[in-house]
Amino acid sequence: MHLISELYAKWNGLVPILAGIYALLLAAKVLPLKFGDPEFSEKWHKKYGWLLRIIGFMGIFAGMSSLLIAYYS
Repeated sequence: MHLISELYAKWNGLVPILAGIYALLLAAKVLPLKFGDPEFSEKWHKKYGWLLRIIGFMGIFAGMSSLLIAYYS
């Protein structure tokens, strides 16, 4: 059980990094929001794309800082 908690404390920053990458891919229109409705996706990107970019970069930064803190402590 102690090993699992050590691994969790060491690698828990990967989740925000992966979520941030996914958000950036959605914001850059690499991954579609909805496959069947391109008009909906375009409206959504115009309205929320900038916010998703900010959230994506913040998630990557938070995950990397968490990994660095866990590595050096």
